[in-house]
Amino acid sequence: MLITPYIANNAEEADVLTKAFQKKLKEIEPLITQRIDDVVDF
Repeated sequence: MLITPYIANNAEEADVLTKAFQKKLKEIEPLITQRIDDVVDF
């Protein structure tokens, strides 16, 4: 996973960036969970 830093100029922009990051995390959560299950179920 790569995390790209962004500079928010104000609180509203920070909220937008945070929500976008959270959305992306939710999109990849199944992939992360699947990998953890693959490692645990050896």
